[in-house]
Amino acid sequence: MYPNPGPIRRPAMLVDVTVLVELVAAYLFALLAGVSSDAAGIAAAFAATMFFAAFASGAHINPSVSIASALSGHLYWARALLYIVAQVLGSLAGTATLLGLVPGLHAGDAGYIACHGPSGDLSGTGLYVWEALLTFVFVFVLYGAVLHPPTYGPIAPLAAGLALWACLTTGGVFTGTSPLNPAITFASSLVFNCYWRYSWMYWLAQLTGAGVAAALAIFVFGKGPWLMDEGQRQEYFSGAYGRQSVGYQPLMSGEQRTAGAPQGSGMGGMA
Repeated sequence: MYPNPGPIRRPAMLVDVTVLVELVAAYLFALLAGVSSDAAGIAAAFAATMFFAAFASGAHINPSVSIASALSGHLYWARALLYIVAQVLGSLAGTATLLGLVPGLHAGDAGYIACHGPSGDLSGTGLYVWEALLTFVFVFVLYGAVLHPPTYGPIAPLAAGLALWACLTTGGVFTGTSPLNPAITFASSLVFNCYWRYSWMYWLAQLTGAGVAAALAIFVFGKGPWLMDEGQRQEYFSGAYGRQSVGYQPLMSGEQRTAGAPQGSGMGGMA
């Protein structure tokens, strides 16, 4: 059903359309999720923007996802850092755009629904543990749904959205329905001047959860191509590691096909 994507090489240019798509996707997610305090709305916004960007950039949208992908070898670090910059800038722009689209909203409005803070009785330790645990669950689901075969192919964004919805409707009730996204957390705190005392704790917890998910993914699924030697990497992309028929999309791992290589039609990986 899915043709083999053929030989792969690292792109000659790191700043290309994939980085731009990440920026636009982060902008759209911040804009759409920024008008909802409902878990279903935030999760649906993530799934929609993931559909938007998946075939171009892999639709990370979230620095936690990019860092986890780099740690496990599914994305090389130079590309991961560019993605993170794009995600932060896109999230800032999307959140700032709300100021012109939501009636009566102004900068520094700390009571706006896009400000995410812990429930009144939750301790700092409780916030850290919940946020790290939820991020771990969310990111690890992405490994099974998007990175490791047999992936969920074109319906992977639905799996990602469902995972985010599950996290936000459970432990998320204690963390202010935080979308588990450091870029969104930073953008909301900066634009609306809210919850700065907790922001660093959200960032640290989210990155901790992503790191643990990456470590477990290496143990369960194996390391990604950028932790392999050149020979193993070629086998990985040529199908020897089981990716011949799952629609694995090398472009989503920051890769570029050699000229003349057949194009795949699936969505089985993240950039």
